[in-house]
Amino acid sequence: MVIIKKILSIILILSILFLSAACRKNDDPADNENGDTDSITEDVIEPGPVNPLRSVVNFSTEFALGYTLHNSTGNTFYYDMSYELFREEQGEWEQVLLRDNETALFSIDPGIIREYHVEWSDVARELGDTTDHIRIPPGRYMLVRKLFIDPQKTDEFEELRIEFDVFTQRDMILHRDSLRQKYLDFILSGPTSDNIILSGAVDVSQTGIAFSLENRSREEYVYGEQWDLVQSKDGLLQYVPPIIDNYGWVSILNTLRSGGIQRYEMQWEWLFGKLTPGRYAWIREYSPASEYPLPDRRFTKEYVVVVFVISDDTPEALAVTEDPHNFLRLTEYRNITNSGITVFLENVSDLDLRIHMYVGSIIHDGLWLEEAEDFFWPDYDTWAWETLPGNSNKQFRLDWSLSHGRLPPGEYDLIIVIFGSAPRPHPTGEFQEAFEVSANIQG
Repeated sequence: MVIIKKILSIILILSILFLSAACRKNDDPADNENGDTDSITEDVIEPGPVNPLRSVVNFSTEFALGYTLHNSTGNTFYYDMSYELFREEQGEWEQVLLRDNETALFSIDPGIIREYHVEWSDVARELGDTTDHIRIPPGRYMLVRKLFIDPQKTDEFEELRIEFDVFTQRDMILHRDSLRQKYLDFILSGPTSDNIILSGAVDVSQTGIAFSLENRSREEYVYGEQWDLVQSKDGLLQYVPPIIDNYGWVSILNTLRSGGIQRYEMQWEWLFGKLTPGRYAWIREYSPASEYPLPDRRFTKEYVVVVFVISDDTPEALAVTEDPHNFLRLTEYRNITNSGITVFLENVSDLDLRIHMYVGSIIHDGLWLEEAEDFFWPDYDTWAWETLPGNSNKQFRLDWSLSHGRLPPGEYDLIIVIFGSAPRPHPTGEFQEAFEVSANIQG
């Protein structure tokens, strides 16, 4: 009986040794006849196609990156706020930053153009360090983000790879024009807005342009004061070079409401001089108000492009109009105090108008005064409206004490903003006009 037990033990030991040898043989790829190592190696997730979206770099500094994406595909792509940042070292990419933020998924639908801002210090802030400002040294970098077609399958993705350079302050100035030209090529090779369209004729001169834009969407759009002027030269579209070095744009957010029309008159002699004969285009960015700004510093954008031609017969200046406004004329203002002003408004049209008016901005010594910290502009749905019949005058009292407080004595410029609407057959439904008046506030 003891002998049988020993024999069984020997057989069991030999069986274990045999199985161990067989496993070691399968672990060696060189001994695997089929070369199939899937069963013995760790799964590695490989990305699908790279860069399915059109992209362009807006700016790149040691602190942040700005870039714009255009989804020219037929698919909606999803993404989170995670990214990897690589630096090129001797021809190899080495990871220098990792932002791991998978708390929510965002999407970019077909046809959408969206600008993104990435600050490297976000990595430190998410780790609880609000004092650390991450900066990266000059060099060649690549930002990598994952794009998902199915938000439920985050193991299946395509990669967005954006390569960019970070320059010193001196070199950045040298490369600025190259970045702007790439951005212009990106704009002009993509779609223009289907929602903001040209309405009526374009009046043009060597020193300015006038036209109207209509918002045919169901959504309000916002835009800034800045616009660009480009020229077709040697078969290429290029920015018209300015004749002055130091210039800037007033930081104002304007609105173009659903169904509204706005007339624009822009003079450029101060910035570009008189234009020579050729083919030109005026360009401005517009954004849906509901998506400005979106989380994580991203902005949905649409481009409006107005093409025009300057010839030898083009007048030097636009025809002077008695009043550039379509419906209203500010005829008088009086009773100026440190908190308000009385204005008299004339409706020069035959239409009965519904208007809302307020002092939108106050300027003193060339500076735009900030609103009070606890003040918020009321929502459109809560505005108080006044009726102004056709071909009539009416007086209004405007108070700015809530938005800007009581002003000390001095000279001020007031920007009076008016939103209005008229019944059909007015073709646009709503309009916006603005007047600037000077106010001397006494002590």
